[in-house]
Amino acid sequence: MTKRNNRIEVKFTKEELNALNKKAKKSGLSVGGFIRCAIEQTEVKAAPPVDLPQLIIQIRLVNSQLSELLKIANKKGEIDTSELKAALKSNRKMEKEIVNIYTIQDDKWQ
Repeated sequence: MTKRNNRIEVKFTKEELNALNKKAKKSGLSVGGFIRCAIEQTEVKAAPPVDLPQLIIQIRLVNSQLSELLKIANKKGEIDTSELKAALKSNRKMEKEIVNIYTIQDDKWQ
């Protein structure tokens, strides 16, 4: 872990400090972490909702179940699987979009 022992003093108006604190809190970062991201020009996103990991788990569970249904349907050959394939593709796309929304792109700030 990087040892940070260099300090700098910066003066803010009350409004500026409130805005900084709100943005840092919304991002889920400390004020120092938020400022370091700004210095590195890293995109800072809002922290995900607390229940987001559970949502992703549920989406993956549905994807798994759809995959199993597709395997069974393909073996039996009795039903048209196009709707199942479309649902699975849609769910996988939704999962990727949700993960991308709440993921910081620069690995060193995760």
